[in-house]
Amino acid sequence: MAHSTFSLRATDLISTDYVSVQSTAPLSKVLGALKQKDAKEALVMDGKSIAGLISDSGLLRNVDITKTKASTVMRTLPSLSPTDSFDRVVRLMRDADVRMIPVVEKNQVLGVITAQSVLSQLQSHPAFVNV
Repeated sequence: MAHSTFSLRATDLISTDYVSVQSTAPLSKVLGALKQKDAKEALVMDGKSIAGLISDSGLLRNVDITKTKASTVMRTLPSLSPTDSFDRVVRLMRDADVRMIPVVEKNQVLGVITAQSVLSQLQSHPAFVNV
């Protein structure tokens, strides 16, 4: 039985294929990790806890990428729970202006939801068939 895109939960959209770096990593390592996965954003971690998000545009700041730590240019971001609604996913991504948002349960990152997965779900919704 097919379900409506809008009845999806965050857990239905999770990807475990994402880049994460420690907050103490130099930006040169962040850049390498992003390039290796052909990614545009990475979760910044303090141990196992989410500290923030760093994007490719964050790497464009006037900094020394060999000495500057990820924590210097990262930004904070909200997280989702596995049961959050599709509508909440879209709202948080829009309001935080991010292309990736983590899904967390019991302080553990289960994965991320990307803007691409959200757009794919929207494009497959019957309301957009003739668009």
